[in-house]
Amino acid sequence: MRITEEERKSYDNKVVGFSGEKVGTRGYIDLYSTFDEGKASKTIKIRYLVINDNTSYNILLGRPSINRLRAIISNPIWP
Repeated sequence: MRITEEERKSYDNKVVGFSGEKVGTRGYIDLYSTFDEGKASKTIKIRYLVINDNTSYNILLGRPSINRLRAIISNPIWP
């Protein structure tokens, strides 16, 4: 995305990983993000914490963003 150092704001807290490890942050940036397409699309501002770590995730959305999207989290029931 080519986010410059000047665009990132300072954030000194650590993020706790799934296995309990603490990962340092490189700051945060507020970006407008669009979900879905056409009439169903919705654009909201999301605060992204920037980390430098080896992870299989691109982003993790927290409850505030999920609530603003009016999304419902559902896990499939496997037989």
